[in-house]
Amino acid sequence: MGEVGAAWAVARPLARLRAWTGLVLMAYTTTHLANHALGIVSFDLMRAAHRQVAVIWHTSPGEALLLASLVIHVLLALVVVARSASLSWPRWQWLQLGLGLGASVILAQHIAATARMEAVVGANADYAFVLRGVWPDQALVYAIMLIAIWAHGCIGLHYWWRIRRWYVRTQPALLVVALLLPALAIGGMAGGGRDVAQASPEVQAQWAAAGNWPSREEAARLIAEGRTEILAVVFGGLVVAIAIRIGSTIAARRRTVQVVYPSGHTVRANAGLTLLEMSRAAGVPHAAVCGGRARCSTCRVRVTAGLDALPPSAPAESRLLERLGSPEAVRLACQIRPTSPISVLPLVAPPAALADARAEADPSLGREREIAVLFCDLRGFTQLSEKRLPYDLVYILNQYFRAMGQAIDDAGGHVDKVLGDGVMALFGIDGDGPEVANNALRAAASMSEALERLNDDLAGELDTPLRLAIGLHLGPAVVGVMGHGAARQLTAIGDTVNVASRLETLAKQADAQLAVSDVLLRRAGIERAPDTDTMLRGRGERLPAHIYPDARTVLQPTAEPA
Repeated sequence: MGEVGAAWAVARPLARLRAWTGLVLMAYTTTHLANHALGIVSFDLMRAAHRQVAVIWHTSPGEALLLASLVIHVLLALVVVARSASLSWPRWQWLQLGLGLGASVILAQHIAATARMEAVVGANADYAFVLRGVWPDQALVYAIMLIAIWAHGCIGLHYWWRIRRWYVRTQPALLVVALLLPALAIGGMAGGGRDVAQASPEVQAQWAAAGNWPSREEAARLIAEGRTEILAVVFGGLVVAIAIRIGSTIAARRRTVQVVYPSGHTVRANAGLTLLEMSRAAGVPHAAVCGGRARCSTCRVRVTAGLDALPPSAPAESRLLERLGSPEAVRLACQIRPTSPISVLPLVAPPAALADARAEADPSLGREREIAVLFCDLRGFTQLSEKRLPYDLVYILNQYFRAMGQAIDDAGGHVDKVLGDGVMALFGIDGDGPEVANNALRAAASMSEALERLNDDLAGELDTPLRLAIGLHLGPAVVGVMGHGAARQLTAIGDTVNVASRLETLAKQADAQLAVSDVLLRRAGIERAPDTDTMLRGRGERLPAHIYPDARTVLQPTAEPA
């Protein structure tokens, strides 16, 4: 195993461990915020609910899991800082790191002090004891801790889940919870704190005796000792992580790598950086929706030179690229660490949107597949338009597009685009096999029937009936979301599309409704000698095709082509 492979063998389990320890901490935070919120109703309800929460978190296994998760999560965050060859991170990552380290210090003090009091003096640090120490002098610090911890967790979950389709549907509801829960918790803490502070001396004495509470002075001493230990661990670890990172940077500067971008822009970057880090360090815009964690593919590039010198893909990168059907030359910029000159072409223009990441997670997009392509044109439309008012023309066209689109939809097709008075449709985006060809033929027949009904409906508006010319072909094409901004859409490109367009022209020349390639007809299970073997414009080989004056006859076994 090479240096990069060994690094990946360590990095991926650590990333998973960091995610799972974060989920443990988020579960702890969520249950406690919900418990705090009950203080808005009464302290008694708050305390009764805490007894149920204590069954999970205030047992020896629960406390061990919680404290271990906190320590591991913080240490792994420091490892990320130490192992990062560049700190050119997005702002959200810096915000998450800062909130996490700050909140972990306060939370660790709280957990350590509670555990120390239970171990040293045998105190039961229940809600009344904690609120007596927090309210009112430490209320602001405690509220800041709650908000920081919650914000840190929410940022992490958001950037983890935001490329998942289910998250798009639930995000509004989750946002409401994310905003309301800490606000209710702080309100409940204030209400519970006032109730404890206003309790009679007799009631407070009963609480203290039942819980074996230490004096305020003893509690302050134990909290201070816990604070010192936690600060030493966290900030000592941070200093070590930064020192390691600085040392790595100094060592890496002795070796540089040349990277050439499509514009001809050439940069020299420190060896050991990922390609994404090199782009960021040089100020070259580079898309990366997931922040460079191999959870999306928006940072992918086509390596145009230097591919042979790159180490093979690690398992996580390979799985993602295989899902996309990417060729060998396509790699994830967040995963490759060039050690020799390299030329790359970024495949997603920055800034990438979430839609880019979600669309690319769909294996039906951005890959080559066999599809059927239909082109349809309204014949004689130029003469029709010369005799009509614009409003009448728009009305007729809308009726025509609605009828054709419904016929295509009912046959399982996808209307790709409307071109003037023409329509382009795709079949087989979600599947393949004989049904793709049959669906395309069924759509052509249904379009002919729909046109006849439309001519009957518009008989009083038209001097001559509307006529169609349809071209159908089946073959390989590149299917994906293409375009820019609002014009981005699912479409197909390739020779199959061009042939279908030429077949539509052939149908016009033959004064027929349909021209369909022999390959599509045979795929549909219809064996029939082609009636034309023509050289289509722009092609270097002849194409056997069938001509049907009436497209409705294409699925009739006894029908004869023209």
